[in-house]
Amino acid sequence: MLVPLRTSYSIAEAECLRAMLAAYGIASVVPAFHHIRNYWFLVVASGGIEIHVFEHDAEAARALIVPVEDYVDDLESEPRAILRAPFHVASAIFIYWLTGALMPLWVTKRRFLSEVSD
Repeated sequence: MLVPLRTSYSIAEAECLRAMLAAYGIASVVPAFHHIRNYWFLVVASGGIEIHVFEHDAEAARALIVPVEDYVDDLESEPRAILRAPFHVASAIFIYWLTGALMPLWVTKRRFLSEVSD
């Protein structure tokens, strides 16, 4: 029997979680993955991406997820990453605007706060 393990609102997060579980030999299933992949803008409306595991693997899977959740709070925020190198971000935005290329407002490499020296 399959039991829900976690609900995610990001395709990347769901795929990383599935890959991590597979690396530890735990089979996981995302019932609506192909639907969400094709209509990603409906992730919130559909209640997120549910990740299911077999009942006998649920406890081990939850034990693997707990340490990963602790690292999320240690990630550098996007505004802080932008302010760390404002000239590079402004230059990239100007160059992309000048060439007419489509891009997000910033392209940054997020770091753990322990890696950032203030």
